[in-house]
Amino acid sequence: MARSPERSPICVLCPPRSFSSVTVAMLGQHPELFGFPELELFAAERVADALASADALAGHDPSRGMPGLMRTIAYLHDGRDDPAARAAARAYVEERAAWATTDLYRAMLAEVAPRRGIEKSPVTLASDRSLERFCEAFPDAQFLHLTRHPATSLGSLQRQIRHWHEVGGAPWSEASEQASWTYAAFLWCRAHRRALAFAARRPEAVLQVRGEELVSAPRSMAARIADFLEIRSDADALAGVEHPESSWLADRPEATGSGMDRLFTAAPSLRCPPAPPAELVPAAARLSGSWRSKLQELAEQLGYSSELDA
Repeated sequence: MARSPERSPICVLCPPRSFSSVTVAMLGQHPELFGFPELELFAAERVADALASADALAGHDPSRGMPGLMRTIAYLHDGRDDPAARAAARAYVEERAAWATTDLYRAMLAEVAPRRGIEKSPVTLASDRSLERFCEAFPDAQFLHLTRHPATSLGSLQRQIRHWHEVGGAPWSEASEQASWTYAAFLWCRAHRRALAFAARRPEAVLQVRGEELVSAPRSMAARIADFLEIRSDADALAGVEHPESSWLADRPEATGSGMDRLFTAAPSLRCPPAPPAELVPAAARLSGSWRSKLQELAEQLGYSSELDA
């Protein structure tokens, strides 16, 4: 049976700082796919709840809440991203506050059809219920479990956590440094454990993809992904994956926030990452022996140990 674009979106499962922004921008260049930024929808049952949660995190400033969602609706409805288009997008979402979040996403998928949507909000892995909600609404959905070498992933996560901390105006201290590494380890482990458990239940719906391999060998890895998704894998269809800078997601928004990684939007062209370090955990990481053991065990499940032990 042919897949319906409204019923078979693609969800990227990963923690933050896993090459997810460049992955969605790359794959969204395929003529059968449409890349979304972080929509942050599925952690809540209703649109009103998602808005309230986002506004609380943004300090009750409507111009800052759920920037990926507002940016996308502004782009789809007005073809531009500026404060006026964002305000119209916010009004559109507020008018649908009583909707289920999955119904709002379904409406967005209908707007980009016949292309299939691909979205990458890390918050989808924050709870079992978030992932269940998505699967119940889209039973034909497919999933890419995106991984990144634990040492580089944790280092990037820790720097991002410090950035969030400093943007919030809180002072940084030795205790903050220690806590940031522990929180980075927690986010990494929680996301990958939940993704692995989900893949064990639905192996036919999940493809594990190493982010390093996708950005280093985009054509071959994109062809593998296309075959899994049952979409075109010819040279013409894959030509755009090498140019994420051509994606609408690479534009620097005039309004606040983009729903994409700030480092990606600063330099969206494809870059080959440096070789991962020999150690699983960054040498500078301030982590207990317990956390190091957890990371080692999970890294082995993700298949990173063999190359590290070679």
